[in-house]
Amino acid sequence: MKIAFDHEIFCLQNRGGISRYFCCLADEFKRLGHEVSAFAPYHVNESLETCKAISVQGKKINHYPPKLGGLSVKYNAWKGAKEIRKWQAQVVHKTYYSPLQTDSYRAPHVVTVHDMIHELFPEEFRQKDNTQALKRRAVLSADWVICISDNTKKDLLQFVNVDETKVSVIHHGIGLQPTRLSVSNQTRENSLTRPIVLYVG
Repeated sequence: MKIAFDHEIFCLQNRGGISRYFCCLADEFKRLGHEVSAFAPYHVNESLETCKAISVQGKKINHYPPKLGGLSVKYNAWKGAKEIRKWQAQVVHKTYYSPLQTDSYRAPHVVTVHDMIHELFPEEFRQKDNTQALKRRAVLSADWVICISDNTKKDLLQFVNVDETKVSVIHHGIGLQPTRLSVSNQTRENSLTRPIVLYVG
């Protein structure tokens, strides 16, 4: 199967959890014999550059030119969708909540909802932040919706009037190659003499 990732998250973040999510998906898709391409004409993403499972249709740049960010986004959306149609993708997995009209892909498309933070805590975001509206439109227009937890699905159904039969919960996995850290007893004892916060996220 030919699976396309759109440009969105790879143009928004240099690196991050959502980028890593798509790289991990691509690794598994490739292992199962599927072909994965990301269509991000001009992107800023580091993860995309190192993921061997994704055929990248685009070029990494360090940053977008000042005052041309909006134009760059529009170009990426237009060019990416055009290339996805040309490639004849069988499924498109939207990587974020793009304002691009989704019917331009000419293929069924999936969107993953990672959380409903914007809806649960709107006071924490700028008034101009339109993530809620874009997410709602992406969810309602998608052929299938993936939520990363049962709680995210519950929150989604609370805030968006989406058909529950097209929503699945697929939990995140773990990396199969653990990183081993060597910590001496002295280092461990010294580090415990002051307050410590361990965040696993």
